[in-house]
Amino acid sequence: MAMTVKLAPVAREHRRSSKRHKSGWKDRLQSLINEHAYKDVHGRVASPRTIAITAESLFKAFKTLYSELDMEPQPRNLKEKHVRRLVQYWYHTEKKPVAHIKADLLVLREFEQWIRKPSMVKDLEVYLTELASPVAACESIGEDSIGTRVESRIADSPTEEALFTTLRANGSQAR
Repeated sequence: MAMTVKLAPVAREHRRSSKRHKSGWKDRLQSLINEHAYKDVHGRVASPRTIAITAESLFKAFKTLYSELDMEPQPRNLKEKHVRRLVQYWYHTEKKPVAHIKADLLVLREFEQWIRKPSMVKDLEVYLTELASPVAACESIGEDSIGTRVESRIADSPTEEALFTTLRANGSQAR
C-alpha cells in the first residue's frame, strides 16, 4: 500500500518543449517521494514524520539547485556534481552546521537508491577538503588541536581523591 504525502503545492504550468525546461521537476520529485518514501531503510513502513522530513529535505535541495545555483537537473538526472555544489553552497554560503549537512546527505543517499545511482553521494570530507585536514582528522580520532592525546591528558589529571584533598586543604585555608 503506497502512502501519498503531498507537502508542497505543485504549480501546473504550461510545459515548454525545451529539453532544459524548469517546469515539471516538482511533479517528478513528488512522484518519486510517493513511490519510495513510505519505506524506511530497513524496508518497514516509515512514519509520516520521516516521510515529511525526507520530502522537505529533497524539495529544499532541488529548490536550492534551481534558484541559487542555476543548475536544472531533473530528479532522476541528479549527478555527483550537483551534490558537490549543494554541499559547498550549504557549508560556505549558508554556513549550515556540519551535522545538518550530514543529515541532508543521508536523505540524498536514500534518494540515490530510488533513482538507481549507487555511490553517487560521497562522504562529506570528499566534498569539503578543509574537513579532511590533519587537525580535523586528529580531532576525529581523539586528539585535540595541539596534537596531544586526550587519553594521556586524562591520565595526567589528578584522581578524585587528590582533588578532594586539595579542596579540603583550600577550604581550611579560607576559614
